[in-house]
Amino acid sequence: MEYLIKEGRELLQNLKELASSYHVKSDMHEKLSWEAVGIGGMVGQLVSGSELTYSLTSSNLEKGWGRELVDSHPGLFKRVYKFRDAYYRAKNT
Repeated sequence: MEYLIKEGRELLQNLKELASSYHVKSDMHEKLSWEAVGIGGMVGQLVSGSELTYSLTSSNLEKGWGRELVDSHPGLFKRVYKFRDAYYRAKNT
């Protein structure tokens, strides 16, 4: 679980940094900021040991990010997808 927490914290920082590189009123900034909120909530639950309650299907994740964001940052999208997948596996065990 420690690895997942560490990855989540790094991912959260990367999302915030990337969001700040876009204009605050842009769609990219908003999508990345909301993703950071979700990842931050997941990390908080993992750290506290509380019930894991977040859920989002992979198809909704890609839809929420939008093609332009996925295409322009595929590595980050893959990391988010892998983190969320690991979170859900932990949630269902």
